[in-house]
Amino acid sequence: MKRVGTAVATVLLGLNLAACESFDIGDLLPDTKKKLPGERRAVFPEGVPGVVQGIPPELIKGNAPPPEDPNVAAIEKLKQADEQKAAEQQAAEEKAAAEEKARQAAERRRQQRAAAPKPQQPPQAQPQQQGQWPGQQPQQPASPWPSSAQSQQPAQSAWPAPPQAGTFSR
Repeated sequence: MKRVGTAVATVLLGLNLAACESFDIGDLLPDTKKKLPGERRAVFPEGVPGVVQGIPPELIKGNAPPPEDPNVAAIEKLKQADEQKAAEQQAAEEKAAAEEKARQAAERRRQQRAAAPKPQQPPQAQPQQQGQWPGQQPQQPASPWPSSAQSQQPAQSAWPAPPQAGTFSR
C-alpha cells in the first residue's frame, strides 16, 4: 500500500509541475543579494546596430536578391590583369636593377685587381743547413709520420710481443 501511494504521489507531482507555465526555483528562494546602486537603462533600446530584427530578407521565400551586373565580373578581371602586369613589370625592373648592381660590382673588382701591383717572388733557393758540406744532399726533417721508406722497415713497438700460444699459465 505504501508503494502504491508513493507512486501515485510522484505521478501527480510530475503532472502538476508539467502543467506549470513557468517553474523557476528562484521564485521559491528569497533574493538576499545586495543590488548595486544606480539607474538601470537598456544599452541598445532600438536594437543592436547592424543586426536585422526578425527573419533576414534573403531567407524570405519570394524575396530574390537584385540581379548582378554582368559587366562587374569583366571589370574585375581587367583590374586583376592590370595588377598582375604591374607586378610583373616591377619584378622585372627590380631584377634588372639587381643585375646592373652586380655587373658594376664585378667591374669595380676587376679594375681593382688590374690596378693592384703583383708581388714579385724571388726565385726559390734551397737554404743550406748548418753543418753541411757543399754538394751534400740536405737531410729531410724528422716527421712524426712514417714515410714510405720507413714503412718498409719492421716497426719497433713500445709494447712487448704477445706470448706464444699455449705458453701462458696461471
